[in-house]
Amino acid sequence: MCVEGGDPKYKDAPINVNYRRAFGKVFSAHPPRFLFIMCGSKDEVDKRFRRFIKSRHDRKAYNREIILMLKDSDGNDLKDLRQNVIESIAKELKPSIKPDEDIHFMVQAIEAWFLADRELIRNEYGNDPPDQNPEDIAKPKDVLKGISKSRYRENSAPELLEKISREIVITRCPAFQRFDNRLRNLC
Repeated sequence: MCVEGGDPKYKDAPINVNYRRAFGKVFSAHPPRFLFIMCGSKDEVDKRFRRFIKSRHDRKAYNREIILMLKDSDGNDLKDLRQNVIESIAKELKPSIKPDEDIHFMVQAIEAWFLADRELIRNEYGNDPPDQNPEDIAKPKDVLKGISKSRYRENSAPELLEKISREIVITRCPAFQRFDNRLRNLC
């Protein structure tokens, strides 16, 4: 699974190790285990996703390997984002993916998942997040930094991810629920 975030240069960089552990914990209810590859920037996620899809296509491993993409939507229309990814993949590879199943977005960013778990934020930072759909918050990272009085940093994300209540986030974030359902359906 190609995921936006982390350090793309060093697969064993501490932030990548922490993210892999955190994603593994959040989605541990879904065996088999998934390989979460932290890709860094949006562009790098797209490049690696294309490379993995091409490799799977070349090896004719369609039925043995599922390759997913997970990245921030940053306020963009999900349908347009998904279409942009599809168009960026060579025409001969398009049959190799199922866009509605393989391409996922953190709406608007992973910080929305954290804001969904109000108790977690209250316990971590002593303040309540806004009482609204976290996916409707245009800049959840900025909101989280404000709530935390700037104590939230990008390298805090894996630690918060490990602590979120998957059940709460499923009920408050439709895109997270869609992603969680996809992983469940792979089992």
